[in-house]
Order: sequence, then structure tokens, then C-alpha cells
Amino acid sequence: MIDPAPVPAPSPEQERKTVIKVYGFVFLMLLFGCIPNIIAAAITLILFTAVTPVAGHVRNKAAPDSFTADHMTYIIRTVWIFVLFALILIFGAAVYVWMNYDTSPLQPCVDKMMSAAQAGQQPTPDMMMPCIEPFLIANRILFLKAGLAAGGPTVLYLVLRLLRGLARARKNERIANPRSWF
Repeated sequence: MIDPAPVPAPSPEQERKTVIKVYGFVFLMLLFGCIPNIIAAAITLILFTAVTPVAGHVRNKAAPDSFTADHMTYIIRTVWIFVLFALILIFGAAVYVWMNYDTSPLQPCVDKMMSAAQAGQQPTPDMMMPCIEPFLIANRILFLKAGLAAGGPTVLYLVLRLLRGLARARKNERIANPRSWF
């Protein structure tokens, strides 16, 4: 059996371009995440799911202590820390909403459903529809505060870490400590 010829190591410029492309991939995910559309949200989810495996694949193809491996470790760590922060803050925001939301706009529809049930009729979800918009309007500031409290710090963290990494990659510099949290 003939051994395949060794693959030459990529040039520093090729490594830099690869790293910048992966940072661009992550920024593309973040951009789609800002579009208030279900299709954009689906694309974001697909891209977000692909970020870590793509960065891991690129890192595994690179030499262990290379510029590329360094930046891919940084990107993977950034994404995982972002997910951890997001889960904690989303849970906190959900508790905040649960403890403070106003149910009074729903009461007329609940009463209508209860009357239907007492009369032997099957309550339907359509009976709640007239009360949904007033409920959302009455609680919009609460939902906005909770969304900003959960999303603001996590997105800011992600953007700042990615900008820091991208700036260093553009200058062909390594990350001082790719395993750091900040």
C-alpha cells in the first residue's frame, strides 16, 4: 500500500483567511438572528447548530498549536459560554415575567370558556383569541424588559468576543488565552 503524500501546511495567509471566514459565518448567524421573521429564525438555528461542528472540523484539520486551532478554540468556547449565559438569563427573564404579568385582559375569555364548559360545551382555543392582543398590549413593557434583560447582555457578550477575535485574526495575531471566559 502506498502512503498518500503529506498535505503541506497552509500558509499563514491561508490560515488567516480560513479563520476570518469562520468569524464571518458566526456574524452571519448573528445577523439572521436579528431579523424578526420565522424563516430568518430557522436559518439562525441551522447556522447556530452548525457553528461549533464547523469550527471543530477546522480546528481538527489544523496543527494543534496553530493560529487556526487557537481561534477555533476561542470561537467554540465563545459559543458555548454564550449558550450558558443565554440559558441562565432566559430562565431569569421567564421567572420575572411569570411573577409580574397581568392576566386581567384574559379574564373575559376565561369566563366565556368557563360558561361554555358549565353549559356542557367543549371550550375551544378560538374562544381565547379576542383576549390575546389586549393581553400582549397590557404586558408589552414587561415582555420588552424581560427580552432586553435576557438578550442584551448575551448578544453584547457574543459580539464583543467575536469582534475581539476577528480584530486579532485580521492582524494575524493569536488569542492570548482562547480558553478564557472574557
